[in-house]
Amino acid sequence: MTLACGQAQSCYLSATHLPFQGPLGTQIMRVLAASIVSLSLVAAGQCAGQEKNDVSATALLGPGVVFFGPTKAEGDSIARAEGMDIADMLDEFDLASGKTAVYLGSKKIPYQFTTKRSILVKVSSGKVWRFDRKAIPDLVGMILSDGVQEPRSVSGSGEANALIHQVNDFFRIPEPPKE
Repeated sequence: MTLACGQAQSCYLSATHLPFQGPLGTQIMRVLAASIVSLSLVAAGQCAGQEKNDVSATALLGPGVVFFGPTKAEGDSIARAEGMDIADMLDEFDLASGKTAVYLGSKKIPYQFTTKRSILVKVSSGKVWRFDRKAIPDLVGMILSDGVQEPRSVSGSGEANALIHQVNDFFRIPEPPKE
């Protein structure tokens, strides 16, 4: 899915939407700060359904993983509409994504968590991929990018081992031997 829109409107990103972790993040922010602050993705229309007042997005430039989920208000609204308690599912995802984030840190793969609706992923060719969190089938999931090829969206919650397996598969990290 690429960023595509229909009438002139700009969607702005700022450096505050890029919570890179550790020394690599600091270096990336120094190098990109000037261009990111003024980064304007001039596209037509409302960026594929993005509400006029919601011009914020989470951006991933280069390799990394973005974990996404609903805001508390969205979760409460869905629970009321569906007549179900989604708290257990969200707690399960929080636990699994937290363990997966620790694993990503050990492999020096940047990661971030977001409840923002739009997730933009820019790869080395300059192509920008846009994911609308609300258009993804499940409430929670992750987007993986190696910074070169098309990013992969993995939706749904699961145990940490399942998420880590997806990370290993995407980034071609050898699985540890089974004992």
